[in-house]
Amino acid sequence: GGGGGGGGGGGGGGGGGGGGGGGGGGGGGGGGGGGGGGGGQDGSGAFTVLGVEQVPQGRPCLSAGKYVMVMGVVRSCSPEPVLRAIKMTDLSENPVHKNMWNLEVEDLHRVIP
Repeated sequence: GGGGGGGGGGGGGGGGGGGGGGGGGGGGGGGGGGGGGGGGQDGSGAFTVLGVEQVPQGRPCLSAGKYVMVMGVVRSCSPEPVLRAIKMTDLSENPVHKNMWNLEVEDLHRVIP
């Protein structure tokens, strides 16, 4: 699971550009390279992440209740955002990460027109 992307939870580049994000909830890996869904622990909403099985994670971070940052490429925004994951990091151990997320999104919206 994770957050990010051009809708429900972060910034994303248009035309296949990169996006960053953080998001809440755990997600299970789907079959055939699918991904986990994200929940809105931080209020960013739900989204889908593709390719989580192939992404370097440092240490395993996909389990229910984890607060995970996903960096990726926005694939679509409707009906809900879909990201192709590039990197994932578990941010659960430091509550400051979750508290800062809304400020990071606001800052990103100022940078990306």
